[in-house]
Amino acid sequence: MNDNPLGKIPALICDDGTTLADSPVICAYLDSLHDGPTLIPAEGAARWNTLNLEGLADGMGEAAISVFRERNRPDDENSEAFEERNEGKFTRTMSWIEDHADLLDGPVTLGHIALGCALGWAAFRVSDLLEDRESRWPKISQWHDAFAKRPSMQATAPR
Repeated sequence: MNDNPLGKIPALICDDGTTLADSPVICAYLDSLHDGPTLIPAEGAARWNTLNLEGLADGMGEAAISVFRERNRPDDENSEAFEERNEGKFTRTMSWIEDHADLLDGPVTLGHIALGCALGWAAFRVSDLLEDRESRWPKISQWHDAFAKRPSMQATAPR
C-alpha cells in the first residue's frame, strides 16, 4: 500500500525512486529500457492494435477475477447479477477478438502476452467461462493452444 496507493500489485520502484503502478505502465517502462525489438510497436496501426488488444485482454482478466471473487463470497453476499455482467464482459470480449483474429497474427506483442495471461488465468480459476471454446472461439483457441506452449508462458502458468 505504501508503494501503490491503489493498494494492489504490481508496483515497480525504479532506480531513481519513482514508483510505477499497474502492469501496462510497468511493461511500457521495461520495454523502453533496451534497444532490441519491442513488445509495443512505436507507431501506426500496429501500436494501436497492440494497445487495444492489451486493454481488452486486461479487461477480460479483470472480469474473470470478478467472477471468481463473486463465486467465492458467502451466499448471502453473492450478487448473481454482478457475476452475470462480468461473465458477459468476458464472453463478449472473446467474441470480439475472435471476429478480429488478425490481431493475433505477427510478432509477439504486449497484447498477445496480456491475452495469453488472461486466458491462462481464466482456464485455471473459472474454466467454465471457456466452455466449448474450440467451437465458440476456434481462432483464439488455436492461437492460445500454441501460445501457451511458449517457454515463457509455461514458466509463468498459474498453478
